[in-house]
Amino acid sequence: MDLNGEDHKKDTCKKSGADDMDIFHGQIVSPPSDANFLITLDPKNRKVQYRPLPYDNPDRMVADHNYLYVSTKEGYIMKLNQNYEVEKGTKSNPLILNMLVDKENLYVLSQIQSDQYAGYLITYDKNTLKIKQKISLPNIRDTLVQSFILLDQKERKEHK
Repeated sequence: MDLNGEDHKKDTCKKSGADDMDIFHGQIVSPPSDANFLITLDPKNRKVQYRPLPYDNPDRMVADHNYLYVSTKEGYIMKLNQNYEVEKGTKSNPLILNMLVDKENLYVLSQIQSDQYAGYLITYDKNTLKIKQKISLPNIRDTLVQSFILLDQKERKEHK
């Protein structure tokens, strides 16, 4: 039942257990655990579709105008077009925790298990998915970075 008291049928999907969700061209997109597809839901007609992927275990996503960036648990990153077709792909580090995008770049936060480093913040050119910069995060006891935010130039100056 919705907030207006109207009864709606329950929509079911092949898989469940997603850790992420985003809106891409008016559709709700979710990467189900242990699958090789994305689930899309059109909220207007409640149509569910399964969008195949070339890699298993989609995990994190970020939408950027005409593209959707999707990572897998194994560390693959795919750039999908509006038809959910892969236009570019690259292999990154596994354990991707977060991805954000701005005008030029895709930023990826990943954890690693190492005595020296706790993970990386990697900057990719969002068009080519080539690495532009890789920042090693120090392995400091009791410190674990799991997320980050991006500030635009104006916000950066205000926070200095």
